[in-house]
Amino acid sequence: MLGAAIRDAGPTLVQRIGRVCQGNASGRDLTRVARSTARYVLRAQSRAAPFGLFAGVAPTRFTSAVSGTIGVDHRPMARVSAAWTTAAVDRLESCEPEFTAHLPVVVNTLAVVRDDRILVEHQPEPGADQGTRSSLRLTAPARMVLETARTPTSWAQVEAALNTAFPDRGDAVRALVGTLVRHRVLLTCLHPPMDTPDPLRHLITAARGAGADRYPRAAAVLAHLEAAQRSLEDHDHAPEPAVRAAAMSRSRTALAAVAPVDAPTSVDLRLESDLDLPRTVSWQIQDAAGVLARLSPVRQCTPAWADYHRRFCERYGIGAVVPVTEVIDPDRGLGLPAGFHGSRLPTPPAQALSERDAVLLDLAQQAAVDGTGEIVVDDALLDRLGAAPLDAVWPHTELRVRVHATSREALDAGDFRVVVAGASRGAGTTVGRFLDLLPPSGRDPLLDLYRRLPTLRQDAILAQLTCPASSARGDQVSRTPVVLPTRLALGQHHPADPNALGLDDLAVTADPHRLHLVTRYGLRPVEPVVFHALEFTRAAHPQMRFLTELPWAFTAVLVPFSWGAATHLPYLPRVRWRQCVLAPARWRLDAHTLPGPHAPWQEWVDHLDQWRATRRVPAQVELGENDQRLRLNLDLSAHQDLVRSELVTAGRVFLREASTDRELGWIGGRAHELVATVTATQTPIRVRTLPGSAHPRSPEHLPGTMAGWCSLKLYGHPDRTTELITEEFPRLSASERALSWWFLRYRDPEPHLRVRIRVEGPEQLGAVHTWTRDLRERGLVATIVHDTYTPESGRFGPGAAMKAAETLFVADSRAVTSQLTTESTDHGTRVWAAVSMTDLVHHLLGDEPTARRWLIDHAPPGVTDRGEAQRTITLTHPDHDDRPALLRDAWQNRAEAASAYTKALADFGFTASHILPDLLHLHSTRLFGPDPDAERACLSLARAAALSWNARAKEGQ
Repeated sequence: MLGAAIRDAGPTLVQRIGRVCQGNASGRDLTRVARSTARYVLRAQSRAAPFGLFAGVAPTRFTSAVSGTIGVDHRPMARVSAAWTTAAVDRLESCEPEFTAHLPVVVNTLAVVRDDRILVEHQPEPGADQGTRSSLRLTAPARMVLETARTPTSWAQVEAALNTAFPDRGDAVRALVGTLVRHRVLLTCLHPPMDTPDPLRHLITAARGAGADRYPRAAAVLAHLEAAQRSLEDHDHAPEPAVRAAAMSRSRTALAAVAPVDAPTSVDLRLESDLDLPRTVSWQIQDAAGVLARLSPVRQCTPAWADYHRRFCERYGIGAVVPVTEVIDPDRGLGLPAGFHGSRLPTPPAQALSERDAVLLDLAQQAAVDGTGEIVVDDALLDRLGAAPLDAVWPHTELRVRVHATSREALDAGDFRVVVAGASRGAGTTVGRFLDLLPPSGRDPLLDLYRRLPTLRQDAILAQLTCPASSARGDQVSRTPVVLPTRLALGQHHPADPNALGLDDLAVTADPHRLHLVTRYGLRPVEPVVFHALEFTRAAHPQMRFLTELPWAFTAVLVPFSWGAATHLPYLPRVRWRQCVLAPARWRLDAHTLPGPHAPWQEWVDHLDQWRATRRVPAQVELGENDQRLRLNLDLSAHQDLVRSELVTAGRVFLREASTDRELGWIGGRAHELVATVTATQTPIRVRTLPGSAHPRSPEHLPGTMAGWCSLKLYGHPDRTTELITEEFPRLSASERALSWWFLRYRDPEPHLRVRIRVEGPEQLGAVHTWTRDLRERGLVATIVHDTYTPESGRFGPGAAMKAAETLFVADSRAVTSQLTTESTDHGTRVWAAVSMTDLVHHLLGDEPTARRWLIDHAPPGVTDRGEAQRTITLTHPDHDDRPALLRDAWQNRAEAASAYTKALADFGFTASHILPDLLHLHSTRLFGPDPDAERACLSLARAAALSWNARAKEGQ
């Protein structure tokens, strides 16, 4: 099997080996061939990741005890390669026009119209490692094609529509449609969808459906396709290697007749295995998953996604529902988050050294000094690392583990260790592309499991997301079978499907903590699932990455143990939790540590041995990163040579402790990885749907507008903020223009006030400019920025409701100004804030008992100062009238605005109860700025007063 594996994976190496055997190779060639062959041999011996005939897959179960065996009758399963598939599609699309006329075509959903161009980015080309970008002129005929082929339409019908609209231009019409097809603006039905595991069978079916057998050139291609299909089926069912090799040879001959590419086929291996493991192993895997989630360095979101959430909320507002196509548009929207391919957003600054980093640096240093070689994680260490139990975690993942036990008896007795080899971004990531290799008895339980996966959000739709990769090589590993009933396909030709979602069906919304992907019209959360392990940063289309990452970007995601800032240390000890090794020990070896490439061999080996003795490096190690690791024995010259060659090439290598033959005794020394799906038990998050979220958003107010809201940012010393509010803002109202205004305090990126001023014409706009010029000349502000104001209709309601909300903002800003101005009382700012919040709740809900009940149920409980609590209780007495006149007038004006807003909401079928947290938050922000502690303290005072008056009401007082 090893020889066949090398022939399949490295035909060029086989040719070089032949030249060596014939004596036609130089000494340098001999060395290169020996190293390449050694790597393949070690790959077969030590790496479990499926690759050709080197390693395969098989289902397993957790039962009461270890049982079953791994046999020898493994089944290679061949498929056509992605590069060949692309070339074959091109060949068929260039056949007779009479044939292509019958092909349905549809507009590529990844095609973007920008200005007067049609752009299709990241489409793979045959043999290319990276995708390309096509840019075509958006002419009137091209625009008509985009409209005509929104849904699958025959090539002939598209041409007919163009000929009707643009008569006497038949040749130009045919050329245009052909160009759009070649550049993948239009996709024919020949393109196999990414959830079709057998592309060749799809090609045959599509070609036959278009009548390929009736046209000579198309019929010739079809005959070769069918011959190749028969040969591949013979290969998959062949009982002997020789029969299998002959069938593969026939298939490649037929495939080359269609499209001559270097590697027309790929092979995966289904193992003959009925091996089952004891349930105790699954319990340890569950433990490891729970601890890794708590140890995750990202417990909420990355800086890039936090920045994106902030930008979304500032641009559109909390609760707004914005089409995905608009959000990711770099001209109309935000574009893609920082770090995405094509993003225009700056990378957020790196986070400072965290307490977690400091603790791990200490632990690594201590382990290196005392020579223990291991860090044992326990509850005390979890506390030191700040790894408290999580409120929410992404609810499903896969762990890849190795099992260490000296024998089957030891494994059954619980004498084993589980070594974590990796973690996936979600269930099915590793297993998905191999599902069609498994027998029904192994595949069906997995399909059932994936269809019942828990979701982070309540009532969320699980959608299977597929998309062509940015290269043919990526396409090869991202083709999967259909798993979920709801499909979300990007850049593919699919028949009409009522259960399918498209990019135009999706939108993004936000709450104060997260972004959510939702359907545009039903507003149901959507959580895409990708059933392959394509690397997202470089290999996946950025839109696919965006749709996949957004739903889990704002919660803890289980990842392999991360050393954080300690990652670059020359030595990292093993990390263990109970029977689970979360991370093996690791050594960094730099080229400058040992003699250079021209030093004598023995001198280099002596220095290597000295380095090993100093660093306590064992003989058995793994060389490499991620799943590209080889198990070496550093006592062997051939393996030492591989280390040296890697040092010459890379300048640095990483060595990790490896499984020993004794530790793999239970499985006969085989390299293996067990892939287990792990799900979380937690209450799903409810995505709050706000009034107006399903309605068109209010129009933006641009700088310099003559009728609308003028939006300003006033930057200056934070100590002057209250002075501006109490002394300068009232001048706007007192002027002969009597301008309406409202404001918020901000700290990001620097402390400033955002004020919106209502203008109705050039005279009022001029008054605003005069006011701001005066502020600047008097040195009250350092910088003034005129900005765009986008009403948060998704948060506060559409149309008339949003206008009523803005009137309430004006009234609340006046109330806050009055509270800050009032100095004739003995009551503190927090007390007046609590009383003001109580008054606002009362007038939004309509009566005091309802307001008290709402505060009791929704305001946070907390320890309050007894004196402040008593003053709040006194001032919230229903008959209390000892309030300054300035406050009484401002609160009365606000009460009228609150009543009008409540009525406007009712016209849309909503109540004010679920808007209250936002309105109270804005009130607190006007008073204190973004200060969660102050906001919580004021709400706790309001709640304490509500509890007191509620108790007295029950007692009849």
